[in-house]
Amino acid sequence: LKPFLPERHGRESALQPTAAMQMRQQRPGGGRSRRWRRAPRALLAAAAALCTVAGLPGHCGGLAFGGPGGGGVYPSQKQIDFANSLAEENGMAVPEGLLEDRYKLSDFIDEQLALRRPSERQLAFAERLAAATGKDMPAEAYKDRKLCSQFIDEGIAAGQLPPSQKQVAFAERLAAETDRDLPPAAYNNATRCSELIDEMLDARPPSDKQLAWAEKLADAAGLELPHDASRSSKRCSSFIDALRAATPPTDEQLAFAVEAGGGRQLGAPR
Repeated sequence: LKPFLPERHGRESALQPTAAMQMRQQRPGGGRSRRWRRAPRALLAAAAALCTVAGLPGHCGGLAFGGPGGGGVYPSQKQIDFANSLAEENGMAVPEGLLEDRYKLSDFIDEQLALRRPSERQLAFAERLAAATGKDMPAEAYKDRKLCSQFIDEGIAAGQLPPSQKQVAFAERLAAETDRDLPPAAYNNATRCSELIDEMLDARPPSDKQLAWAEKLADAAGLELPHDASRSSKRCSSFIDALRAATPPTDEQLAFAVEAGGGRQLGAPR
């Protein structure tokens, strides 16, 4: 008797397909698993990322790349927030549909950046730079942030950086104390203004309190107060700093340091 085995090489198999197998074969995609059917979508998503890195247009992937409108993946929340802030700054709203397409939203951001006006601080610095370089600021730079930034960059590259308002105010105060007049360069050139400040600090006499402190330190160290330190606030300050660095701490200072350290000996490991 022959054993009842299906023929392995015959035209017809002894095992007939079940109804479930027939239904699986009739479905779109055949008998492939869900994971296998999702593989092309993952590949397309990877291709979309490569398009973004390469700077290719958003329609290179079509509908397969993401949003219902097609032509691009969804923008990030950071991109959406930036677009909304730019639109609000320019007095408008983000058009409907752009928040679902990264590439269209990116184009909108570029357009809004071109319309963005310079800040008050940026304009003030550009005007000071124009005065320092003797170059008129273009009229368009007052309305276009990009042009204003370009004008500032060109002025800085030329080496004619204007002083800050605090720098000018300090120079004017020193000029009043030393009975001097500031030259025009002090208002137009940061380097020249800084040099004048150093000169006036060197020429400004020390205050009574500063001079008394310097004399006390000199007596404690057994030294005489240098002549230039008694005439220059800057020299007097340098003399005080040098003596304080070389003078050992007093008993009161040591006691305070020990108390602040919780009773530990100075220099002892924790």
